[in-house]
Amino acid sequence: WDCCHDADAVPTAWLPSVGESAGVDSIDALQFDWDIFESHYVRHRRPLLVRGGAKMEANVARLYSRQGLLKIAGDCLVKTFDFPYADAVGLETPQVKSIRDYVHFLDDRLTRNPAKELNYVFVSVQPDDEMLGFTCLPPVLLEGRIQILHSQFCLGGLLMGSPLHY
Repeated sequence: WDCCHDADAVPTAWLPSVGESAGVDSIDALQFDWDIFESHYVRHRRPLLVRGGAKMEANVARLYSRQGLLKIAGDCLVKTFDFPYADAVGLETPQVKSIRDYVHFLDDRLTRNPAKELNYVFVSVQPDDEMLGFTCLPPVLLEGRIQILHSQFCLGGLLMGSPLHY
């Protein structure tokens, strides 16, 4: 990325160390400056690692826990597939179950043959979704700076004994 650095505009603390192989500019969230980010990273499609940049408000972060997810969206019906949107290309008929039942399926799956029961959940979520709309809330760093039109909610995965979602 050295070819794109403007040494007068990008703070030295944001740049990778000299001699660092495959370095990517990185900063702590407290150092973040939107104007520098927009003019030197977004416009040039350059990566920037922002440590702590995904921090959510506490009340939202709790919803990303197993307990929080089941409390707010446990009854939400979802389709499960061996790979994303397999029904859209006509390769698979999804299983439909509640998120609560799916989480129990994940718990029990490791007692069977996990490789034969992948069954991921992939859901495109709109901000006004009553149960999963929280996934459209941005991290604190981006609040008021971006508009999220939808999010991709994923749950499950090979070798997982408990659910992961983001």
